[in-house]
Amino acid sequence: MISVVEVLLKLLDRVFLKPYGVFVTMLIMVIFCIDAIPEAGESFIKLNAWIVISFITTIIHIIAIYSHNKLPVAKWDELGVLFVFHVQSDAVYSDAKHNLIENFNQTSNKIGKNMRAVCINSARLNNYNLGDEKVITTLLNKTNCVFCVDIVYHVDDINNSNKYIMKVQTKVVNPLFSESAGKLIKSELARISKSIENIRFVKEQKLEVFEITAEHLNLMMEYIVGLMLFFKQEYTDSYLIFNGLYSYLCDKESILLEGVKKGYYCTCHRIESLAFEEYYKTKDGKCLKIVEDNLSIMDSLYPNTYEYHLDMAALVFLRYRDITKSKAHVDMCKKINTDSIWRYSQAFLMAYTSNNADDVCKEYRYAIDSGYNIVFIIHFIENVIELEPERTMLYLALGILYNSINDKRNMTKNFNYFMCNYRFSAKEQNTKKMLESALVDKRCVVCDKDIACDECG
Repeated sequence: MISVVEVLLKLLDRVFLKPYGVFVTMLIMVIFCIDAIPEAGESFIKLNAWIVISFITTIIHIIAIYSHNKLPVAKWDELGVLFVFHVQSDAVYSDAKHNLIENFNQTSNKIGKNMRAVCINSARLNNYNLGDEKVITTLLNKTNCVFCVDIVYHVDDINNSNKYIMKVQTKVVNPLFSESAGKLIKSELARISKSIENIRFVKEQKLEVFEITAEHLNLMMEYIVGLMLFFKQEYTDSYLIFNGLYSYLCDKESILLEGVKKGYYCTCHRIESLAFEEYYKTKDGKCLKIVEDNLSIMDSLYPNTYEYHLDMAALVFLRYRDITKSKAHVDMCKKINTDSIWRYSQAFLMAYTSNNADDVCKEYRYAIDSGYNIVFIIHFIENVIELEPERTMLYLALGILYNSINDKRNMTKNFNYFMCNYRFSAKEQNTKKMLESALVDKRCVVCDKDIACDECG
C-alpha cells in the first residue's frame, strides 16, 4: 500500500521540482497576496509582508528546481564515465550505485589520472530520448564524460531477491575525439562490452557481480586513458598505461588483451621513431638504446612485423655498423612487402658498400618512386657522412635525394663533391654525363627528364 509520504514525495518530484512548478508556487502566492489586500483605511503591512514572502519563496523554489534538475558533471581535469541506471525505485538505485561505483572508485585509484563516475537515475532523464545517439552525445557534453555506460538493474527485493537481472552496455563515445580515434574507441568499447552485457546472476553472487563489472569497466577505462594519451601524443604516459595493462592481462583470458597489445605496440613504435629523430639531431647514443628497447617490445608483442624489420635495419647499422644483419632485415621487409619504403634502406646499403654509380642511381630511382619522408632519409645519410666522410658514394645518394625535393643548392654541392672524388669507369660514362647535365641545365639525375625551375637556388 502506498503511504502518504510516498504520494507527497512523488507530487514534489513530478510537480513542484519541475520547471513549471515555479508557476504553481507563484499562483499560490498570488492567491495569498490577493487575500491580503487591505480594505479601505487598513494597513498595507500584511500585503507587503506577503509580497516579500512570495518573492523569497519563488527565488528559493527556482534554486531548488535548478539544483534538482542540474546534471552532475566531471570536472574539466577529470576523466568522466557517465553511468545511467535503469531501476524501478530510488532504493534500488542507491543500492546499485553504492555497490558498483564503490568498486569502480576503489580500483580506479591505481590509474595516475583523475577519474570520476557520474551517476544518473534514468528517471531524471524523462525529457531525454535515451535511444537516440545524438541525445546521449548531448548528455556526454553536458556531463563532461568520455563515454556512457547503460545499466539495467532489477530486483524484486534488495535484501531477499528471487529475481535479479543486471545488464551493462557501453554506448556512445564523446565526439571530442578525432573521427579516427572515435571510431577506434567506439569499436573497442563495443567489443569489450560483450563480456559484461546481458548478464543474469543469482542474488547470492551480487557483490561478486558488482566487483567483476567494476573491474571490467576500470580496465576498459584505463585502456581508453591509454588511447587518449596516445592520440594526444603523450607517449610516455601512454606507454606506462599500456605496459601496466599488458603486464596484468598477458596471462589472463580477456577480450581486452588484443586491444591493449595493439595500443602498446603502436606506442612503442612512436617512441622509437621519435628517438630516431632525436638521435639525428643530438647524436646521443642513449636515443639508439631507447630505439632498441622499444623494438624489442614490439617484436615480443607481434613478431616479425614490417615496422620492426624496417627500423631494425637502420638500428643495427647505426649502432653496430652490422651490414649483414641490416641487409637481412631489409630482406625480411621484401618478403613482407607491406610497402616499398624498404627500398630506401636497400639503396642506402648499396651506396654505402658499392663502387658502382650506375647501380646506386638505379636503386634510388626505385626508392623515390615508392614515396617516403625524404628529409628523414637525408638526415640519416648526413649523420653517417659526418662520421664517415670517406664514403664518397653517399654524396651521390644525397645529391639524388636533394634533387628529388628540388633543393638545387644542396644537390649541386653534393654532386660536385662526388664528381671531384670519384673515378668513373668506362661503363659509367652515361651516368657521368647525366650528372654533368644536372649541374648545367638541372636535368633530373634519376629519370633524365627536364625539370624547369625559375628559382634553382
